[in-house]
Amino acid sequence: MTILKKGLSGLLVMNVLLGGSFVVAPNADALQGLLFPFITTETGKLTFITIKNDGSGAFGGPPPNAVLHFTYAMKPVPILNRTACLRFDGDAGTTDVDMMIFEVSRKVVGPGGTTVLFEPGVSAPTTSLPVAFPSANHVGFLIVEITNRVASAFLFGTATVVDMASGLAFSYSTNFFTSSVSPNPDFSAIDGGRYSGGAPVGPGGVGFSGFKAASWYPTSMVTTSWFVLPLGDRSTMAPPGLGGIRLGLRTATDHVPRNAQGAYDLDERFFSGGKSVSVRCFGLITRSDFLQAAADVSTAGGGFTFLASNGSTVILPNTDTQDPNGVYNPAPFMLFKVQSTSAFGSPKATMHQEPDHDPCFNSFGFFGPPGSC
Repeated sequence: MTILKKGLSGLLVMNVLLGGSFVVAPNADALQGLLFPFITTETGKLTFITIKNDGSGAFGGPPPNAVLHFTYAMKPVPILNRTACLRFDGDAGTTDVDMMIFEVSRKVVGPGGTTVLFEPGVSAPTTSLPVAFPSANHVGFLIVEITNRVASAFLFGTATVVDMASGLAFSYSTNFFTSSVSPNPDFSAIDGGRYSGGAPVGPGGVGFSGFKAASWYPTSMVTTSWFVLPLGDRSTMAPPGLGGIRLGLRTATDHVPRNAQGAYDLDERFFSGGKSVSVRCFGLITRSDFLQAAADVSTAGGGFTFLASNGSTVILPNTDTQDPNGVYNPAPFMLFKVQSTSAFGSPKATMHQEPDHDPCFNSFGFFGPPGSC
């Protein structure tokens, strides 16, 4: 904890310099399910989760009363984009107006080895019983939902991811990442764009869910990649056994030039040459995954593109070693940018969510009346 405190001010400054952001989100209704879209159990990295509720009189007594359900969907590192996720789930305990804090892989534990942190320990009853992920060197996401149908309490969550080697300190709340459905919460509407639920809509047949502005600094100074998370309900995002949503992505433009694939450099020049990229459950992509070689080289000095759901289904050939004959479809998704650099003398890194093309929380969206999201 001393190390974290000493490095906090510097990390906040680097977060601003490298493009990190703090977002004020709109209110959501009936927060019965929470999505923590990025967690890690990698060596040298910590993920601290906080979950609290506002109380409803229906959570019962202390654990082992099970009123929350935790579902992890994880992949070992290095991440393979088209492989299925491993699912791990279990019931968790909490009480009215409880706040639990834990590190997802138990690298940090409380008194007596308890998973929950900062609670009184043996002098008072433990009121939190979170479920940790037991395997090291995995990356993925966590879904938490209320299992007691009578409970009318709201859930609230925050997460902090710390990488001791790179200096990354990435924090987020679940403001945007909630669902009113319980059980089996549905997160398909939280990606910030409109999604028709069927055929995609928008410029060039591209759905606005899956229309994200992805940008990068000069590659000589900053290394950039993107964490992609397809969205749906819990049973499709993290099904029993191996699985996950298959998402097909491509580059896209909407105005200048219209309906093209490629990327822009820092002099507003467009270079054509995009390509499709497929992700199952979640993935980590780079510029070379969605740009052809010439467009990649031409925008190495910095630039941006839009990433969108494919306008049609993509079927992988049976020669694909990760997912032969996999069928990849348009779907809503989230996009997080990961940046790292040594340009300041020591390793620094940031991570933040990329902007949506047409955010659903805009009360007067250009493509529909208020509430049309």
